Amino acid sequence: MQGSKNILAAKIRLKLIAICLSGCVFIACQTTCANAQSEAQYNAAKYWFEKGRESYHNGQMELAAEMYTKSIATDPSPYSMSYNNRGLCFSHLGQVENAIKDFDRAIALDSRNGLAYCNRAWCYRKLNRYRDALKDCDRSISIQRDDADAYYERGVNYNCLHQYDKAIKDFNRSIGFHPDNVWIYVDRAWSYFNLKQYENSIKDCDRAIELKPNCAEAYDGRSNAYRELKQNDKADQDHQRAMALYAESANQPATSAPPSATSATIHPDLASALKSANDSGKLLLVDFYGSWCPWCVKMDETLNDPSIKKILDSGFSYYKLDIGRFDQHVDCVKNYKIEGIPCIIVFNPDGSPRSKCDGYMDVAGFKTFLEKAQPAPGSPALSNSMPSSTRKGFAPFSLEEKSSDAVLSAINQASQRGLGLVVYFQDRTSPSALDKALTNVDGEGPAEHFGLLCIDQPSHKNIATHYGCEKAPFLIIFKKDGSVSTFFTEPVSAQDLKAALSKSLTGAQ
Repeated sequence: MQGSKNILAAKIRLKLIAICLSGCVFIACQTTCANAQSEAQYNAAKYWFEKGRESYHNGQMELAAEMYTKSIATDPSPYSMSYNNRGLCFSHLGQVENAIKDFDRAIALDSRNGLAYCNRAWCYRKLNRYRDALKDCDRSISIQRDDADAYYERGVNYNCLHQYDKAIKDFNRSIGFHPDNVWIYVDRAWSYFNLKQYENSIKDCDRAIELKPNCAEAYDGRSNAYRELKQNDKADQDHQRAMALYAESANQPATSAPPSATSATIHPDLASALKSANDSGKLLLVDFYGSWCPWCVKMDETLNDPSIKKILDSGFSYYKLDIGRFDQHVDCVKNYKIEGIPCIIVFNPDGSPRSKCDGYMDVAGFKTFLEKAQPAPGSPALSNSMPSSTRKGFAPFSLEEKSSDAVLSAINQASQRGLGLVVYFQDRTSPSALDKALTNVDGEGPAEHFGLLCIDQPSHKNIATHYGCEKAPFLIIFKKDGSVSTFFTEPVSAQDLKAALSKSLTGAQ
């Protein structure tokens, strides 16, 4: 009996061993299959990655981005450089925001990816986010101390911020790694020029021309330096050479002034352009430039790009204003705080500044700037709260920022246009007699000499308090010179308001 039990137990143990062995074989097969599948995916991802690199080096950016997308989709474990390289493709295609997203992802996957930081810095600069760009350059350099591109990119950003001494230090470091990079010398020459070190600027331009004999920017930069040293013959010679090279690159006849985009409208002055924009209801884009400025010529290439001209023609009036060496149209230079050129300012139809672009931008960056400057679909360019049916006399102004400086800017803009300004703090939820008085006066004689800025007091209490308004309604009349003429609270009649406007025009108290 005991023997039968031992035999039965032995049979059970054999069956259990067989089951365990079959399970191990199944698990091993599963692991082998999984490894094989993973290896196949990895090989496919590597294949698409190399195809992406090949397309990128051939200048086929759209195809390269597509290849990198396939590599990302196939790779069983995301690879930081796949996102970095696709981001580069997007940046070349003008899709700067998409590029930044890819660089973000590359950095999230590998926080030591110095290339991704440097590339993202380039994108930030295209969006005029110079401080963010500097932070990324610092991070890239902390990872790779010998990264010449990061030093160069940081130097360019310092130039944009007018910190020329710091820019020169970074350009020096970059030249130490890449002594044959022509653009480092061109940009360092600009730094020296702004520091009035004209001899050093000429030396850098000489070196750039030695490296690239057809470098228009170097000839133009050297022309400016010669001009400051009163060597006018050399300056004229270099200027003509630069204009010829610019024209050659743009397939246009050489001229002594920057080529204008065909959509630009000629006006005798800025006030005329602002009035025309007000009549058309379009945003006004003003290009403040100087015929001597090499980067203004480069900016014209951007403005002449077919994709940019299409955007301008669809939603903007476009006007160019030559401010010389900041010695022409000095009032504009002062009022709009123009510290460097080219400088692009977009104005609302009411004449108030909407957005500003300092310095040269390529097509990709400028396209993003224009898209952000345009009002959202279905929203008006103006934010004035008075009904449009009353727009007969007062020129409408809008408040673009929630600060007292924005009101001061509106006062300055009105003065620039030869207008006084009526600032009306109202409560939109509670109509008042002042609403009626304004509506009745609008369209009368004195109203056409004033702008009207309506501000919702409950939403802008900090601004209202700054101007002495503790409760709506409250109205201030500013003269054409920006000084306060008088103010009103309720009750007030249209006749009283009209008389006050007339007195403000005549200077009577």
